[in-house]
Amino acid sequence: MPYLMKHSPVAVAISLALSSALFTAHAAVIDFANLPASGAVTDLPAEIQALIPATANANFSKNTSDPNYVYQYSPGNIPIYGDGITLEGPGAEAFEHSVTVIQNSTSGSPGVIFGDDLTIRTQSKVAANNGKDVDGIRTHGMNTPDNPVFIITGDRTHIYVNGQSGDGINAGYSSFSQGSLGSANIYVGDDLYIETTGSTGRGISAYALNDASKAKNNIIVGDRAHIVTRGTYAEGIRTNQSGSYVRLGSEATIETYGTSAYGLYAGSASKIELGKNATITTDAASASGVYSTGSSTITLDEGATITTNGASAHGVYAYTGAVNLGDNVTIAVNSSEKTSSSAQAPHGMYAWSRGVITLGGGATITTAGQRDSGSYALNASNGGVIDASAGGKFTLNGDILSAGGVAATSTAAAQNSAIALTMQDNSLWNGASYIESNANGTGTIALTMNDAVWNMRDSSTLTSLTLNAGGTINFQHAEDAAWQTLTISDDFIGNGGKLVFNTVLFDDTSETDKLIVEGNTSGHTGVEVNNIGGTGAQTIEGIEIVSVGGNSDGTFEKASRIVAGGYDYNVV
Repeated sequence: MPYLMKHSPVAVAISLALSSALFTAHAAVIDFANLPASGAVTDLPAEIQALIPATANANFSKNTSDPNYVYQYSPGNIPIYGDGITLEGPGAEAFEHSVTVIQNSTSGSPGVIFGDDLTIRTQSKVAANNGKDVDGIRTHGMNTPDNPVFIITGDRTHIYVNGQSGDGINAGYSSFSQGSLGSANIYVGDDLYIETTGSTGRGISAYALNDASKAKNNIIVGDRAHIVTRGTYAEGIRTNQSGSYVRLGSEATIETYGTSAYGLYAGSASKIELGKNATITTDAASASGVYSTGSSTITLDEGATITTNGASAHGVYAYTGAVNLGDNVTIAVNSSEKTSSSAQAPHGMYAWSRGVITLGGGATITTAGQRDSGSYALNASNGGVIDASAGGKFTLNGDILSAGGVAATSTAAAQNSAIALTMQDNSLWNGASYIESNANGTGTIALTMNDAVWNMRDSSTLTSLTLNAGGTINFQHAEDAAWQTLTISDDFIGNGGKLVFNTVLFDDTSETDKLIVEGNTSGHTGVEVNNIGGTGAQTIEGIEIVSVGGNSDGTFEKASRIVAGGYDYNVV
């Protein structure tokens, strides 16, 4: 059995659940070949020591065996394995996992350390199970957050699990008879690869059965992790309960192939975080890329790419939970189909029932469907919120909707649905905007445009509009299409932006696109008019293109000549 001379970096900044301090684990070399048979943990590199709980044994043991599995239940000396270990046999205990660390006590922290290139191939010894409930790495027990079990592996850990409910890494399980406890810290280096095959098999699962005061499970992974799951409900990452936390470093890739197989799923106040340039792809119906519910939070750093290909599969879905997205996220929703007549068509971003999606910058969002198929690039409904007010470069190909509100509860005030969108830096939007009401309120949409173009494909409604310099709204008028109206239910502010209308330039009865402001206007706005078949005629009252219900302090001036036949029109 070869043992190389180092233990790899666990290369990621980690916020340990047991401390408010932030530890950064850098390259830590363990000279495994020259380790004594046993020694003190204080002789190990400081970066490794920082990952070992204070309640763990103060000593380690060098393990030179070639095991089929690793089953660590004793809080005695910490076993350290070298590089290149391959585990191919089932565990000896009832659950048959390849690596199991268990503690059926409320004291002591058993754990195990592996070097680089650990390979796990999990297979049940019971043929009828075909891997059922068999995990690659599993923690189990009744230990509390102040004495977690722990597992540390190096770079290039490869885990393959085949069978129903088989997870690549599963932290935090315990039985109800044990008080629903169980706490664990699992640290994995760079270039992790996990592949699961079978329904309900998750790549990574942190699933506390209690709140954070009684159970904490942390799984921290380095850069370039790659997770592939195949099967119904086989999610890439799943967390549950407030004590469950999973963090992957930069350039993570997550792929799921199965119905209702989310890329990321966070429930019951748990947390998931991914570093820069993550890629998430789902390939089947009801398989949203990112799903946060039950006051959970999912955070993706800048440069994330999310692609869904199935019916009713949203790019980002926040239902009573929160999703935070960094700058320059790309979302492609490649289906416009519903799984049933009562289901939702897929949306790029979907915030529902107090769900909140917050963008730190711009985004590119493309949907295969539009309002006629029930699909939206942005959809905030029943008190949902999409906050893109920080601004950035947006490329939106799809419609947006803010619909209704949610009633007050004993702990939360009533809340309207809301979208706040600030487009800048050469942004482009091809689509339309819609606001709807329900018994509990009405949606709101606040749009600010700086150096941005909106090609308005259908009559639209906004709550407020600020049209700054470089901002242009083009009323679209395809052949035989209806004339368009943009309605602003509150105020319109013009700071040098431009409106481009289509009008039959003739007399007072001419058909035209129109801006209706039910509130007040202010500032200055340029106006262009495309002549649609008009031959020109004398007007008396004029062709109304702007209507103001409140204080009309704003000025509208033509940005270029408006001519039909021998008639030259002005904007007055």
